[in-house]
Amino acid sequence: MKANILLLTGLVLFVLTACKKEAPSPEPEPVCTYNETEEACQMDHFYYYRNAKNQLYDQLLPDYLLIGFQPGTSDADLNNFLDQQGIFEPTNTIGILDEQHGRHRVVIRKFQESKSCVELACLRNQLIEHDLVILVNPVYQSGLWFGGKYYDFMSLTDEFLVKVYDPNQLADLNQVVAQTGAQILSQNQFMDDWFVISTGPNNPRSTLELANYFHETGKFAVAEPSFAHYLD
Repeated sequence: MKANILLLTGLVLFVLTACKKEAPSPEPEPVCTYNETEEACQMDHFYYYRNAKNQLYDQLLPDYLLIGFQPGTSDADLNNFLDQQGIFEPTNTIGILDEQHGRHRVVIRKFQESKSCVELACLRNQLIEHDLVILVNPVYQSGLWFGGKYYDFMSLTDEFLVKVYDPNQLADLNQVVAQTGAQILSQNQFMDDWFVISTGPNNPRSTLELANYFHETGKFAVAEPSFAHYLD
């Protein structure tokens, strides 16, 4: 009888062990793929206007981020995605911008905690990898007074402007566009040396970085970002 009890006990232990599910391994912390110092990161926030370098870091808002989503993204999918990140204020309390902007939905959301320049860059590199996300850009203080209204925020969508030296010679433009993964959206019908360029979806470079890169090639008369200004 004693032997049978031991055998039964061993069988129960075997069944319990076989049925026990292993606890899921915690997901690894995202690895930051931005390798510059905070000071160097701050210096990256600039743009060219009339061939002069204009610093933007003093206007950088560490509490906000602009995210562009795939066209047709539903409210539920958009809000679920933002909530899953665990870093933004609840979507039902913050909604500075949520509009269909041509090829994508653009939203600005507030963080639960302010981010450093490097943290913002890391977040951009992480979020841009998601299927729903097309673009991620920092948000700056605007200070624009127009039409009797004060605009609090400015940022970039996926567009910037390029002026070529000769609209009949577009080899350089086509080359740099192909090299960077950008896209030519349109050519101005009245000033045919001006083009609207898009970063293209999920470009590893931000809109600001691409506009600056086009300028620094020296192949274009002008390359500058097109800022959009928003009300709170």
